[in-house]
Amino acid sequence: MEKKSPRYSIARLAGRDYLLPFGQGIVDQQGAYEVNDTALFLWSHADDFEKPEDLFRAWVQHDRIPPEQLDEARADFEACMRSFERCHLLDGPAPLRFPAEPHYKRVKIAHLAIDFQGSPNFFPAGYIPFATPDPLGKGTADQTVTVTLALPRPCPGARVLLENDQLAVLDEGDLWRLAYPGFRHVRLVRVTKDGSRVALHVSPVCHDDEDGMERLRFEVFHALRLPFLVRAEQERMYALHSCSLLYRGKAWLVSAPSGTGKSTHARLWETLGYATVLNGDLNLIRADTMSVCGIPWCGTSGIATTQEVPLGGVILLTRGKTDRLIPIREDQKQLRTMQRLISPLWTEQMLRDCVGFSQELAQRVPVWSLSATTRPTAARLMRDAVDSWLDDGEGAR
Repeated sequence: MEKKSPRYSIARLAGRDYLLPFGQGIVDQQGAYEVNDTALFLWSHADDFEKPEDLFRAWVQHDRIPPEQLDEARADFEACMRSFERCHLLDGPAPLRFPAEPHYKRVKIAHLAIDFQGSPNFFPAGYIPFATPDPLGKGTADQTVTVTLALPRPCPGARVLLENDQLAVLDEGDLWRLAYPGFRHVRLVRVTKDGSRVALHVSPVCHDDEDGMERLRFEVFHALRLPFLVRAEQERMYALHSCSLLYRGKAWLVSAPSGTGKSTHARLWETLGYATVLNGDLNLIRADTMSVCGIPWCGTSGIATTQEVPLGGVILLTRGKTDRLIPIREDQKQLRTMQRLISPLWTEQMLRDCVGFSQELAQRVPVWSLSATTRPTAARLMRDAVDSWLDDGEGAR
């Protein structure tokens, strides 16, 4: 059974017993709770027993509860233990339990049906183009997202997988726990390992002004990207950091580290009238069909689509003083493509899945390495290479 929280201590104030937080409990804004004799006994002895039933029997014996009152006593015991759990007075593995919030809307992103639960005020604008007329509850959702003001319970045994100033990912056993240090309103995101359930905990502060609500919706939108990608990985869909161009009925992905010039290169194609941009920053690829599915996340470009388009190929872009296509070995095609994936790589299995996808992608579509200037000649060179590949009949593979 769960043990008493190490962030609480008993204090007696004017003849009344309280459980008061200290240390991390203060940082986590845990409350102070007055407790009666029953709650005081149960919390004080929670560490002494392996099973709740043993704790219940010890309490019955301590209070000398007669047999005819055992049913009532058990109900009181269970209610008290639920209160401990709700107030985070016990520690242990976080249960697979998510807060209940009203259904609001269903969206469909890349064939995944996502039910959004919570206040309409929390619904991100980026989801609106993906909203469906499907009645909520009709059919099974691939992912259920709950945005709630409920305080997430601590999980001191969680294992840190990665941590920086923008994101922390912890393994809770059956759940991923995501924290975004730079966010003001989103406190924590909890995701089942298969991505089917998501609880997004937002700060219970007043959001009366529109600027505050706009910031909250912005954070909700971006905090939901990784949980979506966790679910997408289960369906063998992977996100490549890239700008996508629609040319001759196919999506061509220009991929490069931020600041290299992929957006500049894509604008050259548009300016010359060659292509239109589908997504300015992130593209989701279905492994089974090798197609690019529209998703709402698009960096700062503001360019996204709901379309699904066959994948033409991948252009690995680097800056250069001249425009030229650089020969690239097969292993480098696979490695450099894998390194541009935004899909979670939190575990060794996730890494192996992404490596396998990158190998498959490099075998099924062309992958070029382009050293490019910011001049129109770079787009002309790349377009000619794409045309040559398509006209040679390779595009029918």
